[in-house]
Amino acid sequence: MDKNQITYLKEIDTQSYQKQPFGNRDLTSLSRIFFVLWGFPEKTQTFIQREMEEMARLGVTVNVLAGSRVSKGAISPTISSIEDRTIYLDAFPGLILNSIKYIIDNPKLFFRTLKWSILLPHRTWWHRIRMVAMLIAATAVAKKIEVRGCVYLHAHFASYHTEWAMCLSRLLEIPYGLTAHATGLWKDRNIIVEKIKNARTAITCTNFNVLHMKKLVPEKSSSIHLVHHGLDFNIVNAIYSAFENVRSRWLAVGRLVPKKGYTHLIRAMAQLREWKIDSHLSILGDGHLRKELQSEIDQLDLNDCIELFGMVPQDTVWNEMNLCSSLIVPSVEDAHGDIDGIPNVILEAMAMGKPVIGTNISGIPEVVLHNVTGIIVPTRDFSALAGAMKELHENPVKAGLLGKKASEIVKEQFNIRTNTLKQLRHLLEAMNTKD
Repeated sequence: MDKNQITYLKEIDTQSYQKQPFGNRDLTSLSRIFFVLWGFPEKTQTFIQREMEEMARLGVTVNVLAGSRVSKGAISPTISSIEDRTIYLDAFPGLILNSIKYIIDNPKLFFRTLKWSILLPHRTWWHRIRMVAMLIAATAVAKKIEVRGCVYLHAHFASYHTEWAMCLSRLLEIPYGLTAHATGLWKDRNIIVEKIKNARTAITCTNFNVLHMKKLVPEKSSSIHLVHHGLDFNIVNAIYSAFENVRSRWLAVGRLVPKKGYTHLIRAMAQLREWKIDSHLSILGDGHLRKELQSEIDQLDLNDCIELFGMVPQDTVWNEMNLCSSLIVPSVEDAHGDIDGIPNVILEAMAMGKPVIGTNISGIPEVVLHNVTGIIVPTRDFSALAGAMKELHENPVKAGLLGKKASEIVKEQFNIRTNTLKQLRHLLEAMNTKD
């Protein structure tokens, strides 16, 4: 294996995190953190919910501040318990009344914070207005957060979620941190330098993002940390059962949006048909491109070999993943600069021993190691994508070896307990750091 490919994987000593349990005092401190989200619990943010569940198993009382209650569907008892404790914004009339009351009680603090928020170097006037909206949202919940004993705010996503945390940080005079995912860093980008510069800690899930953030704010390099999302392999092992001799049954999972690159995957399937390779593709997920993608499938006469499932429950995802021969991740950079990080579906497929075909963008090559755990192809190159699929079709032995190595690496480096402990230690260190 190319040592340069996996240097980042060895950043931490896994055992050192496992051998340092938290004391009661640490758990009490960590239980005074509020994680800032907008919608909670979002069906598309299971990676965040997994981390919260693991924190709860470790003894941390997980607190959430959210803009709206999103899903009352099938969620775990742990997430349901966290949801019950979550502070949500009131409906619009109540939000405005709470905000007005706070402003009347704290006029100097509010107008000082308003001036600060407006003078930040926002990308556009729309972003400046959004920041003011986040300040109003902050005034509406500041007292509730204060009463609950919050001493640290940690925003998931570096977009308006972090702007909300920044405003609350100013109003309550408590520190904040952030976890940056791809959209906030690459698509939104509003005042991203200021967000990182003023955060006690900045966490992200790919080395690609870490290097970018350190380049943006080099003076904060020591506060920028890589923490991968993790999987509970007990769950994976309970679901997974090997299917031998499965060939050319491809799977793609994700929202039907431009950055997922599904147009190129459909064209790759057309190329496989020209090569007279009999195969089947299942695409799980929904989005605004569904009609466009279905139209392309119709035009290429591929309805007999490509199926758009739409949004499906997690059990269906696991089942289709179990049955597939390989996961395909044809991600691209969209017109707004948005890109994937390391899609969690990659980790899930690798844990099941599936090779992955992915593109050379963002954090994907960090885990889909070329000819080690899968195959990497250039973005937007459907011919190269079809070529990689053809290679795995014609060489099932290689596919099996890639899948075996994929399972070994993901189980070593993406364990939910290890990575959650790492995240908590960064948060605890940030809370105890003096400005």
